[in-house]
Amino acid sequence: MSKLIRHFSSGQTWFVTVITAKRLPVLLNNSDLLLRALIRTERKVSFTILAWVILPDHIHALISSDAAVIPNIVHRMKHSFTCQFKKRHRSKAPVWQNRYWDHMIRSDKDLKNHIDYIHYNPVRHGFAESPQQWRLSTFGRYLKQGYYFPDWGQPTKSRLRVL
Repeated sequence: MSKLIRHFSSGQTWFVTVITAKRLPVLLNNSDLLLRALIRTERKVSFTILAWVILPDHIHALISSDAAVIPNIVHRMKHSFTCQFKKRHRSKAPVWQNRYWDHMIRSDKDLKNHIDYIHYNPVRHGFAESPQQWRLSTFGRYLKQGYYFPDWGQPTKSRLRVL
């Protein structure tokens, strides 16, 4: 297995994907714990979550920080969630995969593409027909701010006339 190279630099925006152990679908029923873990981590480490989505077995997030480095943020979030999860479920099994995937955002276009990717992900995986139907994301906030048109990501109606 190859060794992932981690960038230990602050002042960046990162797209991060964190996956549960064995891809167990435990996040939806424990989304309250995950959101609490993110808030708790945000209080201890200086960073901002620009966008996020929670799916059954993974989370995507865009994280920006002037002071903290991404490995510390992800580690703290995973640890905080794991402690709460194991307490709630009286479990000793691993909760997360050891690794996570990250991508440093390099431009405004890259940022926009990743925001769209995050918000369309539930549709891509077949969990919703449109981003508006998925409540566990920042899509609603972006919609209210005018970032998206109300019908963004919805299936297009066929323009072919059936005879």
